[in-house]
Amino acid sequence: MDNISVRIEEYVGRKVDFPKECELVLTSDGSTVITTWNIDSHPQPTTEQLEALGDQAEATITANQKRAARKNAYPSIGDQLDMQYWDSVNDTTTWKDAIASVKSAHPKP
Repeated sequence: MDNISVRIEEYVGRKVDFPKECELVLTSDGSTVITTWNIDSHPQPTTEQLEALGDQAEATITANQKRAARKNAYPSIGDQLDMQYWDSVNDTTTWKDAIASVKSAHPKP
């Protein structure tokens, strides 16, 4: 089963502290099994319950990838401050243009 950790977080409804709350082990046949379950708010999920969360997990992964791409596309804070300084000195809009370009190229998911 792909993305089992994301499926578990979807099942619980929050980030999980792996391996403190839930330990996963890869078996010799390539499957992943839960060996420790210390999440009192939810019973340990069945394979069927986790399989049913596949589409939800994929949507979460896609959204996280889009957020990361947007975050990585922004200039560094130092570069942004430099742009803002020179914009104020030269009466330009370099910083606003750079930020608008990132927002346009990477809309929020």
